[in-house]
Amino acid sequence: SNCNQAIMLISEGVDYDYDISIFNESNWQKNFPVRIFTYLVSTDKDDEKEMEFIACSNMGYYVNMTLKSDIREKILQYLFVMSRPINFKVLEKQVPIWSYLYVDLADRRLSNWLWTKFEGIRQREVFLDHSKRRVDRLQLKYDSQSHMLLQESHKQVQI
Repeated sequence: SNCNQAIMLISEGVDYDYDISIFNESNWQKNFPVRIFTYLVSTDKDDEKEMEFIACSNMGYYVNMTLKSDIREKILQYLFVMSRPINFKVLEKQVPIWSYLYVDLADRRLSNWLWTKFEGIRQREVFLDHSKRRVDRLQLKYDSQSHMLLQESHKQVQI
């Protein structure tokens, strides 16, 4: 199709030997339909060379992120590459379609904290929604003194 396609690879390194023929068959012979952006969260020089080769040979770019403060700024740089026109002969402008982030859950240790955080936020929102409906239904006073989850600091309750 005549649209921008990209793969963003965020990794701590290349753990195994990959076959370059994957890119030859899938991307290089088909006039580079997919750009590959690689982000390395490590300082290993061997992995850096491999990740840079993958990105640069597939019309993307490589970024090494060592500081947490640089992550947002460096990752959002892909937007400048993706905004470049792919075909000047297109008569009608296409609406971009954004896909969701795919997280490989092979190693749950890397994603457990995010899942726990998401579940905690979701459960708090469900409780607050339920409480608000109850307050509206019974016409009760709704303030931070009567609901522990709305308080800035929590007092320990003795039973």
